[in-house]
Amino acid sequence: MHKKAILIVILMVLSATVMATIWIYKIDKVRCNGCGACLYHCPEHAISMVGNDAYIDPEKCTGCGDCVPFCPRDAIIPIWYTGVETETGSIEDITAITIFPNPSSDVITITGLTEDSSIKITDIAGRTVAEKSNVSDEVSMNVSDYPTGTYILYVSENQTEVRAFEVLR
Repeated sequence: MHKKAILIVILMVLSATVMATIWIYKIDKVRCNGCGACLYHCPEHAISMVGNDAYIDPEKCTGCGDCVPFCPRDAIIPIWYTGVETETGSIEDITAITIFPNPSSDVITITGLTEDSSIKITDIAGRTVAEKSNVSDEVSMNVSDYPTGTYILYVSENQTEVRAFEVLR
C-alpha cells in the first residue's frame, strides 16, 4: 500500500508540472553572435540583449515564433517552459529591470537598477541620444523630444553592459 501511495503522489506532481508547462523559445548561446536581428521582430518585446547575447524573457515570450526566421544563425530554439528556473538561476535574478510605459510618448521609468547603474539610449543606427550615470533603483527619462521610432536602452552596472531593451516612441 505504501508504494501505491508514493506512485500516486509522483503522478500528481508530474501531471501538475505538465499542466504548468508552455512552449516558448530561448537563445542557444553557442550559436548566437549578438547581432540583435531578432530584437525587432518580437511582438511581445520579450527579447533583449544581455552582454553580447540575445535573451528571451520566458515570462514575456508567448511562443509565437515571429522572431525565429530573422535569426541568421538559427540560435532561437523551442523549449518547454515550466516557470521554475533558467540557466542563470531564478527568473527574478535576470528580469528585475523593468521599463514602462513601453511604448511611450512622454516619460519612461526604469526600475530595478542597482547602485551606480548607467543608462544609455541609442537610435536604431546606434547614435547615442541620451545618457544618465550614477543612477540607482529607479530613474525617469523624458523621451517626448525623440522622433517616433525604435530605440535601444542599455543598462550598465560597474561599466559593464548588463542588459539592452527595445523602447518604442
